[in-house]
Amino acid sequence: MRTPPATIAWIVIVLSALGIAIGQSRLDADTPSSERGELAILELQARILRGVAELRSGLAREQLPALHHAAHSAALARAVAAVEAGFPGADGPSRRRALDLLDRLGDDSDVDHLLARAIRNPNGVAPSERERLRQELGWFGRVVLSPADAGDAARVRHDGLRALIGIGSLASLALLAVLTGVGLLLAARVRRDAGTFPTRFTPPGEHAGVYLEAFAVYLAIFFLVVVAPALTGADLPALVGIGLVAASLAGAAWPLVRGVPLGVALRDLGLHRGAGVARELVAGAVGYVAILPVFAVGFAISLGAVAVADRLGGAEDTSAPISHPIVEMLVAGDATVALMVLLLASGFAPFFEELMFRGALYGPLRRSLGPIAAGLASGVVFAAIHPQGWLMIPALASLALGFALVREWRGSLLAPMAAHAVHNGVLVIVLWTALR
Repeated sequence: MRTPPATIAWIVIVLSALGIAIGQSRLDADTPSSERGELAILELQARILRGVAELRSGLAREQLPALHHAAHSAALARAVAAVEAGFPGADGPSRRRALDLLDRLGDDSDVDHLLARAIRNPNGVAPSERERLRQELGWFGRVVLSPADAGDAARVRHDGLRALIGIGSLASLALLAVLTGVGLLLAARVRRDAGTFPTRFTPPGEHAGVYLEAFAVYLAIFFLVVVAPALTGADLPALVGIGLVAASLAGAAWPLVRGVPLGVALRDLGLHRGAGVARELVAGAVGYVAILPVFAVGFAISLGAVAVADRLGGAEDTSAPISHPIVEMLVAGDATVALMVLLLASGFAPFFEELMFRGALYGPLRRSLGPIAAGLASGVVFAAIHPQGWLMIPALASLALGFALVREWRGSLLAPMAAHAVHNGVLVIVLWTALR
C-alpha cells in the first residue's frame, strides 16, 4: 500500500523539527558562549542594579548573589568581583566574597593581582595602576575604584541612573503597548460577536498537500545543511547563511516544481496585495500591538519555566540571560554590523519565515483545525527550531500564534510579515542601544 504524500511530509516535518531542536540544544551545550557578549549583558545588569541602589540600596544588594552565578570564567569573575567590592555600602564581608571569587576563578594574572589590591584598598592603588584597571576592565574598573575616586563614582552613578531610567521607560512603554493590545483585542471580539469583523483568510484548496510538502522540504534542508554539519564538528559559518537561503528558496519554489500554477500558489500562500500594500503594512503594525497580550502571556510562562528549572536544576544551569546569536553580533560589531543585523532580522527573516510558517504550514493545518489550534501547532514548530532553547518555546509559540491570527484577519501575508518585522526591528534596536 502506497504511503500518502501528506503522511510522508508530516514524518519529515516532525523528524526535522526534532532534529533541529535537539541539535541546536547540543550545539549550545558544547559551544562556549562569547565572553564579550556575556560581559556586555553582565554590565547592563550591573548598571541597572547601581541605579536601583541610588533609590533602595538594600533591595539592590539582595540581587548581587545572582551576578555570582554568571561568573564562570576569569574575565567574568573579575567583573563580578569589581561590582561586589565597589557596590555602595560594601563592607568587609563583601570584599572577602569578591576576593574569594577572584581566587577561585581568576587566572593569577597581573590584572588579578592589581584588582585584588584595589578590592582590599582602592586608596592604595597608584594613578597609573588605576588607569590600567580602567583600560583592562572598562566600566568594571571604574566600579571597583569608585569608593576612592570621586570622578569614577560620579560616572558609575550616572551610568546606573541612566540604565535604570532607560529600563523603566522601556517597561512603561511595553506595559502601555500591552494594555493597548488588550483594548484592540476586546474591540475585535465585540465586532466579531456583532458580525462586523471580517476575516479574509481562505484555506488552500486541492493543493494543500503540496504546500505541506514545501514546508517539509524547507525544514529538511534547514536540518541537513545548517544543523547536521555543525553536529559533526564542521566549522562552516558561511554554510549557515547559504543553507538558510537554500532552504527558504527551495521551500518557496516547491509548489511550482509540483505543477501548481504561479497565480494559484501566490494566492494560497498569501503573497498578494490584499486590501492594498500600504493598508496591509499598517494593519500588520496595528496587529502586532493587538497580539502583544498573547505574547506577554507566553513570555510569562517561559519566565516561570526558567524559574522552575533554576530551582530544580541548579542556578548555574539557568542563571545566564536568555540569549540569541544576534546578541554576540551586536556586541562585537559596529554600526554597520548592527544595520546588517537589522536588515536581516526585519527583512529576510520575516519574509521567508512567514512564507513558510504562516503560508505553507498554517494553510494546510487550518483546513482541519480552527485558527487557534492551527496557529499553536505551527507556532510550536516555529519555536522549536529557534535557538533560544526549550524554555522559550511558550514565548515564541505565543508570538507565532499572534502572527497566525494576523494572517487569519488579513488573508495577505504582508500583514504578518509587517508584524514580524516590527517585532524583530524593535528587539534589535533595543538590544543595540542597551548593549553599547
